[in-house]
Amino acid sequence: KEHKEKKDKKLEGDHHHHHHHHSAEPEPKDLRRLFKQGQKFLTPPLSDPLRAFYESLLQENEHSKIAIRYCVEYGILPLPEHRRALKKYEANKVKEAAARTSQIVNGAAKVNGRGRPRKITLR
Repeated sequence: KEHKEKKDKKLEGDHHHHHHHHSAEPEPKDLRRLFKQGQKFLTPPLSDPLRAFYESLLQENEHSKIAIRYCVEYGILPLPEHRRALKKYEANKVKEAAARTSQIVNGAAKVNGRGRPRKITLR
């Protein structure tokens, strides 16, 4: 009888521990259901400097491809704005794919030649 009691206590302990772990750290797949369409990554906190940079970039230039891509893939915009950005994002992806294809057709020799763009270092 004593043996059975110990076993029950152990089970309770295990169960409690598992539950605690789950509530402390939500599973990524639970958050993924809340992702907006086109979002690939978890939304960074408001204090994130990169997020602030891209948000202000998008405000200054709503056609900025890098800003649109960041805002869509990280889901940082409110839904109506996200939908607008998503349309541009999809259009940009199509344009970029087409541009890549035409580059290949026009001969990729240019890319490997001397016309390599200089690396710009941001200070």
